Amino acid sequence: MATITDLLAAQNIDVDLQINPPELVASLWKGAGAATRITTLNNHTPLIVKVIKSAAALTSVQLESYRVEHNFYTQGFAQTCQDAGLVVPTCCICDEYKTEDLISTSTSKKKKKKRKIKNSKIGKSKNHTDCPVLGNQPRFYSVLSDLTTTHPTQVEDCNLLQAKAALSWMANFHAIFTNKVTATSPPTSSSSTSSSTSSSTSLQRDHSGNLRGLWRQGTFWTLTRNKDKHMLMCKTYDAEIKSRLCKEHDASVLTPSVLQLGQRLNIAAKVIHQRLQPEYSRNKICWFTLLHGDLKGANIKFTQDNLNAGVYDFQWAGGGLNCQDIAYFMISAVHPSALIHEEELLQEYFIQYKSFLSLKKFKKKMPSSQLMTFSEFHMLYEIALLDFMRWLIGYGLWGGPAESWSLQKADEILSRIDRGCVVSEEIYEKGFEKGFA
Repeated sequence: MATITDLLAAQNIDVDLQINPPELVASLWKGAGAATRITTLNNHTPLIVKVIKSAAALTSVQLESYRVEHNFYTQGFAQTCQDAGLVVPTCCICDEYKTEDLISTSTSKKKKKKRKIKNSKIGKSKNHTDCPVLGNQPRFYSVLSDLTTTHPTQVEDCNLLQAKAALSWMANFHAIFTNKVTATSPPTSSSSTSSSTSSSTSLQRDHSGNLRGLWRQGTFWTLTRNKDKHMLMCKTYDAEIKSRLCKEHDASVLTPSVLQLGQRLNIAAKVIHQRLQPEYSRNKICWFTLLHGDLKGANIKFTQDNLNAGVYDFQWAGGGLNCQDIAYFMISAVHPSALIHEEELLQEYFIQYKSFLSLKKFKKKMPSSQLMTFSEFHMLYEIALLDFMRWLIGYGLWGGPAESWSLQKADEILSRIDRGCVVSEEIYEKGFEKGFA
């Protein structure tokens, strides 16, 4: 097994980790690995090495997410973005070690000992352990350009200028892939509840169409990936109200309808999910595009003047509606001082999105008569907000400056249908069909 130095040398990139020691940038989710900065000898260019350990306890979906990210870089999606002037990392190399001894996640001493013996038999490089960046027995690795060289600023919660820059990036990204990627879901039953077979299929990556190995349904919070959290969301939300929310928010935020938000979203969840799918009667297939799927502050970089954004981490890239990326971004990465300008931000995004779509290269693929109106976009954006809040309440609210805004916003949207009370799934179905009328 080659070291990272060997792998880069094969690409004519010289690295000496003794001369230029690696610098830890970030630990990955739940200790699965790390992102580390290294510097080349040739031109002193910084690179980011992302490594996922073989011993990391990952679910099958999480394993697939790393394959999705590799496909984003190797199947032409990153190049398409760069050709359109979007800032995304360039991938030097990426791969997955599929050797049987790297698959087990057991932590027992006996299995660890067996794995060590096996490694010695497959000709492990003697100096492999001398490379702290790649580590011992990686499962996935990728070497990417470092966006920090041109986009040095990163924040948890964007101010107004930064939010506009990020939304401008999204407008271009969504326009590039609108009506150009397969965005079909597997067949579903006529009811709002998908069959178990359909739900299982919708979790998969799509190899058959233009998604070329990305998720059939982009984003990590889609209902079909989070049934366990959906089942427990009422209990999770009630526990959090008692343990934290009551201490941090007053009655102006925790109104009776907000206190019932867990139950209301639990009942409406399947209807909300279906309303965002390609097969829904009021959605046009040509509206669907490629989603980034995880546009939080940690995945966005800004130029020093905050006028331009660059984005990385494409593990949850896949088909969907543009409003899904925007809803997640607004709740997860925008400061309340900027959320005051929500309508302005949405208007500016949509104007830029239409402008990018009107470019010559899009005209044949996307007639203006087929483009969603701002009213349709705004309605779907609010439904997507509810969809993400359903996941967030089921996972456990993570607090932050925008928590009050997101709770009140979800309550306000849903109240147009249920008037702040717990009602039946049928009432939600009729309400979303009418478009909050």
